[in-house]
Formats: sequence, structure tokens, C-alpha cells
Amino acid sequence: MGKDLQWLHQRHNAIHMTIRDVDCDHFDVEAYIDGLAKMGVTAFSFFCGGYVTTYPTALKDQRVSPYLNGDDLTGRLVEAAHRRGIKAMAMIDLGQLPRDTGDRHPDWRAVNRDGSPRVVEERIYAT
Repeated sequence: MGKDLQWLHQRHNAIHMTIRDVDCDHFDVEAYIDGLAKMGVTAFSFFCGGYVTTYPTALKDQRVSPYLNGDDLTGRLVEAAHRRGIKAMAMIDLGQLPRDTGDRHPDWRAVNRDGSPRVVEERIYAT
């Protein structure tokens, strides 16, 4: 096994974080990563895509957080974590999708017993 994958065979103190739209506005990456390091976290995962993205993208079915303001929060989190020796795993949340995407792809939506789409909130469907 290559040296770059050796970390997979070690025990880690890990944490998962969900980043909401409003979290993208003025997210203090350095303070967050510093807090993880102080807690002894060696790996963390976070949602960077799915019903909202935390990085700039032009993909049609990805909804960029309106609070991102052109920032690449995903990139900044990964870079800061790696500088501190913390593994960062960016993940896509497939449990929900933007309503306009669900309207274009009705087969991606969860449905209620009556066949209507399951709405999580005004602009989001469940998958």
C-alpha cells in the first residue's frame, strides 16, 4: 500500500460537520481547524455539495450557496486542515436536492403516498 493511503489503517479521532447556507457567510476556517486540532481530531468530513455547494461551480444541478459570495469554502477548509495534519473528506449530501433540479428530474425525488413530491422546505425536495 502506498504511503499516501497508510492513514486509512490508523485509528482516528474524527468528526462530521454539516455546513448550512448561512454558515458560508464569514466562516472562520482557521478558528474552526484550530478548534479541531485542540480537540485532537485527526480526520473530519463535511458536506460540500448536494442541495447546496460550498465551492464555486457551474454545474447545472448544483445550487451554490448564496452566502458564499464567490468564496471557495471547501478549498479553504481542506487546505487549512492539511496544513495542520488533519485529513479532510469533502462529501456530497444526496438526501436532498434543490427544487428546480427535482422538477427537471422527478425520478430523483422522494414521494408521499399520494405520489406528490416530498418537500423538506420551500426550495428543497427529499430524495
